[in-house]
Amino acid sequence: MEHSEKRIKIAVQKTGRLTEHSIDLLERCGLKVTKSKDQLICYGENMPIDLLLVRDDDIPGLVSDDVCDLGIVGLNVAEEKRLKLQQGGSKGLFKQIFELDFGHCRLSIAAPDNVEYAGHE
Repeated sequence: MEHSEKRIKIAVQKTGRLTEHSIDLLERCGLKVTKSKDQLICYGENMPIDLLLVRDDDIPGLVSDDVCDLGIVGLNVAEEKRLKLQQGGSKGLFKQIFELDFGHCRLSIAAPDNVEYAGHE
């Protein structure tokens, strides 16, 4: 496989609830990759695109550090990383391009039985 051309690197969660949806989305866009169980990089067979399969917490940093050109990650992970970067003096060098229609989650609040909770205000 020839890799002399500029290849776009996309960081995707290696395992987790976004993995299958992310790879399916890219395949529906026409990208052909072969993925095996322990593989960390999938090379696009028909496009100059490579997928880096990583921990979701690492994706915003890989984009911010220019290791990857794009990343698919939950908004909660992206915002947590942005806050940490900003607290460290950085400007959070990545931005959300658009929202994908998968990976929805529910936020729950837990409290001990002896604490009264009447709902959010």
